[in-house]
Amino acid sequence: RVIKRVMEAQQTACLKICEDIKRGAPVDTGAYRDSIKVSKTFINQNRISTRIYSTMTLGQRATGEPNPTWEKITLAFIIEHGTRPHFITPREPDGVLRWFDDDGGIHFAKWVWHPGTVAVPHWSNAIIRNREYYAKTIRKAIGKGKWR
Repeated sequence: RVIKRVMEAQQTACLKICEDIKRGAPVDTGAYRDSIKVSKTFINQNRISTRIYSTMTLGQRATGEPNPTWEKITLAFIIEHGTRPHFITPREPDGVLRWFDDDGGIHFAKWVWHPGTVAVPHWSNAIIRNREYYAKTIRKAIGKGKWR
């Protein structure tokens, strides 16, 4: 009975944390914010677990479709931590980069210098802001008042 209450409390707390993460997320099209989800709470190896996650990768952000080069790099990590300045080169050795500007003009280059991305720490900030709420919610579910 206590396990069920704790699982329900954890699910409730994680849903609140997820909403806070979404509120702090930068919005371009809204696809990244909409990709942030909460799993159902489950027990695995005697641990109660709930995942808050985003399935969007860096490749999906750039193209809208899976991109094998960037398929394992989550956009959430890049946004949360930012990047240092770096070169961007084509995948193919003799290839070129191609992109469209805001006016619809097309550009080509052998390489470009990316100035880096400023971090937007919306995940860690939401977790810090909700730490006490989470602890109180779990304590109430356990029914002990305070942990020792």
